[in-house]
Amino acid sequence: MYNEGGRSSGALGNPNGLGMFCFLFFLLYFTIRHYFPKLFSKKENIIILGLIFSSLLWSGSRGQTLAVLIFFVTQFLSKRGKTIGLLLSAVIGIMLVSIEIDIVAIAHTLGFEEYLRVETLDAGGGRVVAREFAWEQIQKNFWIGRGFSYTEWIYRQHFWELSMLGHEGNAHNAFLTVWLDTGLIGLILFIIAWGILFLRASRNSFLAFPIAFALIASNMVESWLVASLNPFTIQVLMILTLLIYIVKDQPRSYLKVTQKNVLPLQLGQTHRQER
Repeated sequence: MYNEGGRSSGALGNPNGLGMFCFLFFLLYFTIRHYFPKLFSKKENIIILGLIFSSLLWSGSRGQTLAVLIFFVTQFLSKRGKTIGLLLSAVIGIMLVSIEIDIVAIAHTLGFEEYLRVETLDAGGGRVVAREFAWEQIQKNFWIGRGFSYTEWIYRQHFWELSMLGHEGNAHNAFLTVWLDTGLIGLILFIIAWGILFLRASRNSFLAFPIAFALIASNMVESWLVASLNPFTIQVLMILTLLIYIVKDQPRSYLKVTQKNVLPLQLGQTHRQER
């Protein structure tokens, strides 16, 4: 259950993998609850949420914990108005990226220095090394990349060099991974494709944009969205299926039109049965 350092790996064998699964499973559970509020009993809701958040905290995954917090904030804002929620969420995101925040000092003040592993924050962390290396390689094939799985290959080729700098693994960023593999053209198409799906989902539910913001935050520190055959991307597709194809509250005009169309069909069917 635990590797060196006391972070829970669960059945996935990796603490960050467990964190990603908990984050996505929570989004899926939240979406199901949105459409089917009476599906689970009060006791079942407590058990499910308890398992999700305890596993997330034990995994020690900072990126996925932050993604959950972003979802809570953005869905709270979007629930009160899609446009206002979208604008405020975008402003918050820009502020987090552009304003320099002393996370180490905040962690010490709140007593979260062990959970947030502030010693790696002070050193910059392995992901900073991974991003700098990815950006260096991107310059060599800026527009079209080097092909699928190139990111995995190039990071393996420089494994020892990156390990000496404190990094193991690949780019740990879905957007940099796509850029390395398929170039800027592929990255733009990748973003457009997912963007169209979430725009379609936003017509039916205010949850679409909060989920999109949370997924972006998660994929800024991991690359799971690039892959298809994993326990992560499939949950996003399940969520999108619910958001796109289920309309929770139909407009009154739609219901009236539907009833007018259905009623003559029912009367005609009854008349044929009597004959």
